[in-house]
Amino acid sequence: MPFELGLAVMHDRRFFVLEERPYRLLASLSDLNGFDPLVHHNDPRVVLSKLRDALRSTPHSPTQRELVTVYERVRDMTFAQLRRDGADLFSRSVFDELRTLATVECRNLGLL
Repeated sequence: MPFELGLAVMHDRRFFVLEERPYRLLASLSDLNGFDPLVHHNDPRVVLSKLRDALRSTPHSPTQRELVTVYERVRDMTFAQLRRDGADLFSRSVFDELRTLATVECRNLGLL
């Protein structure tokens, strides 16, 4: 069954679609013809920048530097944990630890 994002979000909803490559969205989600996805070229810093622009309505919008700091810390911990434990990135325990780490980093920066 094909995914109908246009039906899923319905009218009067605000949504964002991030895509790695320009024009690829039309091939996978043709019901979004005319919608401009946020293209990030598989660059985590561009993903953060696009998300920051899209979600700017928060009282304290984090700076790009703050987001990159959290990203780099979690990324480094991810690699260290996978080397140490040989665990799967998508296992429940690894995900929970990384979520906790990201939360702590955000609190340390005053983002939460």
